[in-house]
Amino acid sequence: MIEKRRRIVVDTNVFVSSALYPNSPPGHALASALASGIVLTSTEAWQELREVIERPKFDKVIPLQFRREYLASCLRFLKFVDITAKTADFSECRDPKDSKFLELALSGKADFIITGDADLLSMHPWRGIAILNPADYLALSE
Repeated sequence: MIEKRRRIVVDTNVFVSSALYPNSPPGHALASALASGIVLTSTEAWQELREVIERPKFDKVIPLQFRREYLASCLRFLKFVDITAKTADFSECRDPKDSKFLELALSGKADFIITGDADLLSMHPWRGIAILNPADYLALSE
């Protein structure tokens, strides 16, 4: 029997935490998602990740060059999705900035959103999509 690979949206905060602290729950959750599923992104989500991870405030933790290499390595494993569901179609999210992840999840037929964002976590489950923090995703994946 062929097992269906999970389709997963990973929020920017999980990617950034994974880059800065690879042995943290977000780092392990991202590694698990990449190993066992299809990690989805969109142009808007990718642009946000690039902008956030290049912020100078992270220079104290990890040099910019390593963060850029991290982005390049992630890019090889991500599946870009065209956004067909727009925020005008729904307004359930408390933070409009998070709508890009909901749009991505719907458009990409995601099974999970992995996030540390309280606004998104408060919506679990949303339209049949599990919204989990990294630790809960790891517990489910074991």
